Amino acid sequence: MDNLGIAYNAEESSPKAIVTSSKCYGWAGAAGMLIAYAECLLEADINPSMHMFGSCIDIDPVAADMAFIQMSLLGIAAEVVTGNTLTMQFRRVRYTPVYYLNGFEKRLADLRRFRAMRDFMRGIQEAA
Repeated sequence: MDNLGIAYNAEESSPKAIVTSSKCYGWAGAAGMLIAYAECLLEADINPSMHMFGSCIDIDPVAADMAFIQMSLLGIAAEVVTGNTLTMQFRRVRYTPVYYLNGFEKRLADLRRFRAMRDFMRGIQEAA
């Protein structure tokens, strides 16, 4: 997994903000790792449909189809890519319905802009 982040409130030991970007390197399988992470969020009374985004890549179209179906049925916002992670050649990219229903396209674009602004400001501080 890559970039799994949960910000905790030290006083209450409970999540106050969640930003996730999950990647299964080289294989999606049937999205078992992402589903397990969603179950952990559910156990912590956090709705993964609202607070989790998953991204997985698999070279096998059947495995990618299984991942897409499972995450769609479980209500997980995700990007499922059929392609080769070694050569970075991708044949198909699909997004689950929850990705669109919960506005993850805009939320992730806003997150990328925020990170770009943060990195820019850090660069200015280091140059000064």
